[in-house]
Amino acid sequence: MSTYSDIRLVKGGTVVAYLAPTAQITPVSKNDPFTGTLSKGRGAIARDVRRWYWEVTVQGIFEHSDNLPSDHKTALQNLFGLSEVSAEMQMRRIYQYALGVGGNFDLYTPQVLYTARNETELRFDPAYPQDPIVLPQVVFDEIRGPYEAGKSRIEWMLKFISGFSRKGEEEEE
Repeated sequence: MSTYSDIRLVKGGTVVAYLAPTAQITPVSKNDPFTGTLSKGRGAIARDVRRWYWEVTVQGIFEHSDNLPSDHKTALQNLFGLSEVSAEMQMRRIYQYALGVGGNFDLYTPQVLYTARNETELRFDPAYPQDPIVLPQVVFDEIRGPYEAGKSRIEWMLKFISGFSRKGEEEEE
């Protein structure tokens, strides 16, 4: 059984959101090969230029803090500095960071850590299956979740693209 902190979004060492309870995590590895056509309709060209990137979609439900286990409730109270934290507050915090702060985020999941800031931090060596896979940090690609006030539960979906900032644009920790 996972804990509330197993799946979380972090920016510069600050927890943005505990993404629990989480219904589904869907990682997708995509290749961007060169494709083209031969002259006079003689076939296609497909060349692997090894331009891989990763998408990860996380889906879940935000609950009012009163409906959560005590450790999760306490973590939310500490995060927000309030005794009660609504589902709407958690959803709005996602939007606040996505729209107001932006940039790359660390995403922690049980199977993969999206925390690498450069290629030297990547880890997916099959000789060490006990080590977590470490892929590049994530940026927001899509957010689905209502702004509706007063709901005790909000179903949400966050889609991220995992990748590095351009050279010279590394963010401070």
